[in-house]
Amino acid sequence: MDQLSRQVDRAANARIITADGATKTPIGKIDEFFFKVNSIVTSIKVLVMETTQYQALIDNDWLFKVNTTLDWNTQELQLTYQGQHIRIPAMCGHFKMPPREKLLIKLEKEKKKPT
Repeated sequence: MDQLSRQVDRAANARIITADGATKTPIGKIDEFFFKVNSIVTSIKVLVMETTQYQALIDNDWLFKVNTTLDWNTQELQLTYQGQHIRIPAMCGHFKMPPREKLLIKLEKEKKKPT
């Protein structure tokens, strides 16, 4: 919150599951937050969370708003908004998924649990 230099507008009734699988409860919501990436400035709604891992997590609404294309080969995001076109680095990673058989076995076991 200290980095934002402002208070939240209201409480947030949500739970967020982060990329590392942790469940977080937001501190609150800001209805109009000006978000700048290079020369592109947009107004977005944000959920505010306490974290030391990152400054912002971008959701699909913002990605659609700035007409984002991800180039997997160069690991860049291409943004187009109100006649402006920019390219910025993207963090793309490979995440190890469990083998399909193990995942299916786990799902089968979960289905058979009594309710």
